[in-house]
Amino acid sequence: MKWVIVFYHPLFLCIDCLSMIDYFKNKLSLAVNLILDNMDIQPRWVLKSFAELTTEELYQILQKRQDVFILEQNCHYPDLDDKDRQTLHLLGYVENKLIAYARLFPSGMLFENQASFGRVLVVKDSRRLKLGKKLVQEIIRVLEHDLKEKEIKIEAQLYLQRFYEEFGFIAEGKVFLDAGIDHIMMSKII
Repeated sequence: MKWVIVFYHPLFLCIDCLSMIDYFKNKLSLAVNLILDNMDIQPRWVLKSFAELTTEELYQILQKRQDVFILEQNCHYPDLDDKDRQTLHLLGYVENKLIAYARLFPSGMLFENQASFGRVLVVKDSRRLKLGKKLVQEIIRVLEHDLKEKEIKIEAQLYLQRFYEEFGFIAEGKVFLDAGIDHIMMSKII
């Protein structure tokens, strides 16, 4: 019997360990992504007027809007536009954390004969859970069933045009800039 003695340099051993760690991190990441993609999280939806919002709710809303629209999108615009006092606020909670939000406009507020909505957001760490679709479904449900609206018109960010088309929205007119971001008008009859 012949013996072979192999000497490992510590650097090679370390590289092998790092490769194994990366391999298992990738496998774990794939498993976590698969679980997240198949989770069916149902947010608890709360609809409130401005006067009904608590100070804490208002603070959370403004903080989330700042995080998404000003910091993430690097868009400097006046978020506080005096429309919040007249709109309805749809808040989506998961485990008592605000993770989704939109403000809703009954017809006659932004557009003469159409309802509208805006400031639609899902917090960054919850976007993989497909809550944006659930939020838009809830917005449409509220506008149609609770507010008895017949048509919705929105100013959609252009990169979300296909997303809104999945809900039956149709693009209208030309692309325009709003706060430095391309937008397009879209409407839907409900």
